[in-house]
Amino acid sequence: MRPRIPIAILTLALLGLAAGCGYYNPYVVRQDSKPITVHRTLWNNQTTELGLDTVFLQSMSRWLRKTPLITLKDKAEDAEYIIEGEIVSVDFPETSYGTGKQATQVRADLVVSFSVIERATDKPLWQKKNYTKSETYFTTGDTMLMDTNRKKALAKIADQLAEEIYLHFINTIMRPPGQKGAAPPARRVTESSTKTRTSR
Repeated sequence: MRPRIPIAILTLALLGLAAGCGYYNPYVVRQDSKPITVHRTLWNNQTTELGLDTVFLQSMSRWLRKTPLITLKDKAEDAEYIIEGEIVSVDFPETSYGTGKQATQVRADLVVSFSVIERATDKPLWQKKNYTKSETYFTTGDTMLMDTNRKKALAKIADQLAEEIYLHFINTIMRPPGQKGAAPPARRVTESSTKTRTSR
């Protein structure tokens, strides 16, 4: 019986092979890698959804830790790049109806504005104003369950936005000159196969 190779080890081996062939790989540290330091702020929450700013902060932290080339800094003065943002508004229009015109689905429309700022120049390298992301969820007669579904939908939006910011870092800001190809999908890289580098 052949021994099984752990998925995490196989993933790292394949990523290392790609890196050795001259393809850009943010999950493998190379001599020409471009490590950076990032500070993420607690976004200004203008909605009535308490704790949504913390959900965004946690999502960004999870995504930015997927590569060993990003070090998170707790102080803005210690970082090369700063992520600032604002949760502008959230709306919950009903999208589907059942018998008796009872709503069965609701769409969470979340509007945010954010910037990735280069601290050395104090200028935004990338920003979006009044950017809307949406996610639908099912309604129910159970108030507590409906509240849980709403929070899950908002958390999913936060995760998607954090992923967009992360991908901009690794595919635009951090890509070494001359490196080919797109970065491997981050969701396929297991948390156990990358080392977290967090500095206070």
